[in-house]
Amino acid sequence: MQDNHNQEPTLTYSNKSEVIRSSLLGFFIGLAVIIPGISGSTIAILFKLYDKLLYAISNIIKKFKLCIIFLFPIILGIGIGFILGFITVKQLLDLLPFAVTSLFAGLMIGAFPAVSDEIKTEKLSAKRIILFITGLLLPIAIGVISTFISTGSNSLENLQIYHYILFLTLGYAVAITQIVPGLSATAILMAFGYFKPIMNSVSLNYWQSKPEIFLVYVCLGIGFLLGLLT
Repeated sequence: MQDNHNQEPTLTYSNKSEVIRSSLLGFFIGLAVIIPGISGSTIAILFKLYDKLLYAISNIIKKFKLCIIFLFPIILGIGIGFILGFITVKQLLDLLPFAVTSLFAGLMIGAFPAVSDEIKTEKLSAKRIILFITGLLLPIAIGVISTFISTGSNSLENLQIYHYILFLTLGYAVAITQIVPGLSATAILMAFGYFKPIMNSVSLNYWQSKPEIFLVYVCLGIGFLLGLLT
């Protein structure tokens, strides 16, 4: 298993089914941005595409054409998943937040064997046990912070310079959640009180009345790209 990790993954698609699988991965990553507690990178592991995704992102400058061709179906799926998730899942979250979140959490728990199969041949060691416990406690801590410590929703009006620096940082953090398995982008945004305000800002009426929101989007986008590349 260790030898496989040392080999460069093949990014070329040999058939349509592989393209469809990558598109589905992107679709669920797009949903993961909307749904609390869901990690896009964990979904990539379930689809057996995590190594390829990480390799393509980290080598997109060196091997731009090869990596962008591989990433295109995933990016397309992310866009579709985010839009559909925003239209449908977001409405359900407003009506039945705990039930919807529990549904997707159950799906993630049910997929645990697919993740455990990746490490079943590895031997236990003190270092790996410590790392496992740390990795287990980190998302739990973020979830607790987002639930109990967050002061609620923050306003996106009358923003100062330091707010835009914060949005760059949040965009960076969101990118990390898409690379590190087990971390949720939504939980981090909730912890800082900006999940609902950002979601509620995505409307034509809001854009027309407060066009300055696009500067917030730009900061989040730049931070996100920096997070992926670094």
